[in-house]
Amino acid sequence: MPARCKGEVVEYFSKRKRAAAEFVGVYHPGRDVELRKKGTIEHRLTERYCLFTIFCNTGYVGEIHHAPWPLQDAEAEVRVNTMAAAGITLPPLLHLARRLEVIIWPIKRAARV
Repeated sequence: MPARCKGEVVEYFSKRKRAAAEFVGVYHPGRDVELRKKGTIEHRLTERYCLFTIFCNTGYVGEIHHAPWPLQDAEAEVRVNTMAAAGITLPPLLHLARRLEVIIWPIKRAARV
């Protein structure tokens, strides 16, 4: 999904090639950086220490380490969204983090379940 930055505003736009689905929206920070307290929904959603990916139909996992995410509340305007199935709406829980360096251990093939 391409993005274009204009100062503090980030514009996203995407259009599927094989289906009539499109997304156009913008977001920008709403408040200053704040480290979220343990037990908050923001803390629970961002404190993850594994990454997952799929390459050539095979799953891989990598352990990571990072400091707490320096989150900013964000505000967004969704101009077009025909990506989601009819009736699905997203809750207004928007944040951004400008940068966070992480340590990544070697990625390994995920165990089959």
